[in-house]
Amino acid sequence: MQMRSFILRLRRDTRGASAIEYGIFAAFAAVVLLSGLGSVGGSLNGRFDKIGQAMAATPSTPPKREYAMERTADGRLIRVEDKQDHFLENHQ
Repeated sequence: MQMRSFILRLRRDTRGASAIEYGIFAAFAAVVLLSGLGSVGGSLNGRFDKIGQAMAATPSTPPKREYAMERTADGRLIRVEDKQDHFLENHQ
């Protein structure tokens, strides 16, 4: 008889129902978030792969620049690109 009254009391007791509902909702939200993050992670992984391939295709050191050189009136060598700067330094 005690067991039967205990079971009847449990069936009428609704105090834990809210906690169970919140738990089910949290589990559902976790599944939705994880599936969404999985697809975003896959697309990010693809983008980083493309970036890595592009970086591997480029040379690791910049190409050596060659400069045209010119001798000044006083015998010094200067780059042709610096000619205007040299002119301004000497004529100010």
